[in-house]
Amino acid sequence: MKILIACDCYVTPEMIDKIKDLEKYGNEVVVYDNKLLETKEAFAEYMLKTELEGAEAVEAGDEFVRLAEDADIIAVHLTPVNKKVIDNAKKLKLVAVMRGGVDSVNVDLLNKKGIIVTNAPWRSAFAVADFTVGMMISEVKNIAKSHHLLMEGKWEKEYPNDINYIDMRNRTIGLIGFGYIGQRVQQNLSGFGSKVIVHDPFMDDERVKQLGGNPVSLDELLSTSDIISLHLRYSEKTKNFIGRKEFAKMNEKATLINTARAGLVDQEAMIEALENKKILGAAVDVYHEEPLPKDNPYTKLDNITLTPHIAGVSNDTIANAVEIISEDLNRYFKNEEMKCVVR
Repeated sequence: MKILIACDCYVTPEMIDKIKDLEKYGNEVVVYDNKLLETKEAFAEYMLKTELEGAEAVEAGDEFVRLAEDADIIAVHLTPVNKKVIDNAKKLKLVAVMRGGVDSVNVDLLNKKGIIVTNAPWRSAFAVADFTVGMMISEVKNIAKSHHLLMEGKWEKEYPNDINYIDMRNRTIGLIGFGYIGQRVQQNLSGFGSKVIVHDPFMDDERVKQLGGNPVSLDELLSTSDIISLHLRYSEKTKNFIGRKEFAKMNEKATLINTARAGLVDQEAMIEALENKKILGAAVDVYHEEPLPKDNPYTKLDNITLTPHIAGVSNDTIANAVEIISEDLNRYFKNEEMKCVVR
């Protein structure tokens, strides 16, 4: 078989030895270095566009389309596998995506054609989970805010969240979404002694319990949590999952953390909630427009912590992705059940 691997500024040709090792099964491995994604700026632009509009919103590049023509397997990081690529790849049997999300791949069309799609769902779980807990602590303990004020020469002891300035062990933390990242966040929080409750609209309560979570209704989570952290995939079903109705159900001491996807939250509703003190605060790593414009209303608020979409950044993340994909491809060639098939 011919295996086509598309590299970019993050997944470089030097990092994919484990996938190239699939030559041991008699395969031909072709490495394509996508020049459309050779800078982090271009990568960020592509990523945001595919997250918001899907795989058809960006170009794969003529050379990649040509190379895909006789490929049996395509492995990509962010290089899109859209209709143009799929229609031209007459021999295609499997697409492997080295990311947790598959926004840059037309999964519906691939499934319709009977082409297997696999991904790396927990590649950044550790990084995002660590970062999420860090955001919680930074926001509720005012670490980022106090640093910023000190850099401005201000010695400040009072903050907007003083009414709920309590220890982590006395906080109720609600996780919306209990996949790989949500589960890892709960594990990280265990050392703090926090009460953790879970709502996952795509997982039944028994499964949540089997995974060690304490399932509750969305209404209960919203009304009782001191900290609410989002860990859902973005889709039409989860678009604006948190809107005005949900903010109205939160208690006034609640803090919202979003290290998942910007589209999960109605931005105008959150700005309104923060401005009117309907909730205590927020910490955000993902945005509808990136880089975040200087005039974005978030930057005018004193009860929010902002970071530039870096929750999943780790030297380990890419290595994890390559390992997950190579292991699943090895299962494919051994006629074993693959673990990360996307349907």
